[in-house]
Amino acid sequence: MKKIIVTGLTFLGFGLVLTIIGIGLGGNQSVAFNGLQPKVINTKVVHQVHQFEQVNQVNLNVNRGKVNFKTGKQFKVSYQGSKDVAPKVTQSGTRVTVSQPRTTNHHVFMDLGLLNHHAMHSQITITLPQKELAKLQITSHDTRISSDAKLMIQALQLDLTDSDFTLSQATVNQLTANAKDTDVTFNQSQFKGGNLSVRDGDVTINNSDLQQVKLDNHDGDTYFHQVTATGGEINLTDGDLAAHSLKIKKEYTIKASDGDITITNPQADGYQLQATDGDLHLFNQHSEDGSLSQNPTATNLLTITTSDGDVTVQH
Repeated sequence: MKKIIVTGLTFLGFGLVLTIIGIGLGGNQSVAFNGLQPKVINTKVVHQVHQFEQVNQVNLNVNRGKVNFKTGKQFKVSYQGSKDVAPKVTQSGTRVTVSQPRTTNHHVFMDLGLLNHHAMHSQITITLPQKELAKLQITSHDTRISSDAKLMIQALQLDLTDSDFTLSQATVNQLTANAKDTDVTFNQSQFKGGNLSVRDGDVTINNSDLQQVKLDNHDGDTYFHQVTATGGEINLTDGDLAAHSLKIKKEYTIKASDGDITITNPQADGYQLQATDGDLHLFNQHSEDGSLSQNPTATNLLTITTSDGDVTVQH
């Protein structure tokens, strides 16, 4: 009991110290401790606009806040938010780099009323003309990223942590994506090859075309709606797959461990289902811990294998 009281008094003491510091430095301030060293966080809101010509590569490294891509007449990077996390924007040749400093997550924050509000709600807007990018590389932490620009990208490289990522109306030749603790959503987009690896996050793909794309999802669910899959595969661990109106071209393979798979209204010429521990339903056929098939030699073949989970293919 004495330890609890001492701990409470210690935190109360910290609060009083921070109150005195805040008052002494001008009132309502954001204060962080690096060890026992107090630091006042600059919460002044700034507005910045950077315009560039002849851009075909973008390298984005962001931490906390929001990023939005949109279509416009000229390449432009706009920022609104805290001065402390304002990005550095530079151009080298045809490549523009947008680099945002890491916020002080390792500090002990005692934010008197603001709680690092400006850093969390900073906004970067990237305006791109309707032309092809040779490369778009995004590294993010604790950031919400969205794009409804009609992008054409030769190479899209993603390294996402604790973020949300939504891409719409894009055409991507090669996708290389790694996401951790991140939900990934693709809408009305086309991918002509690549890999998407997600850990501890959900994947949602709507009205899109996947050509020779490999998807690995660990500890997350996957949702497809009106997706055309030409070749490629899905590997699932500890997660479910729900697909509606999945159209198969060539052979498409789905493998799952510890997860259920439900395919509704599929379009394929053949099906091959197998389960080590789980029930199988293929339209009007049923099997327990076995296999089911329908026209298994077809070119446009959907193959589903699960080691622990049920598989349902239905109209």
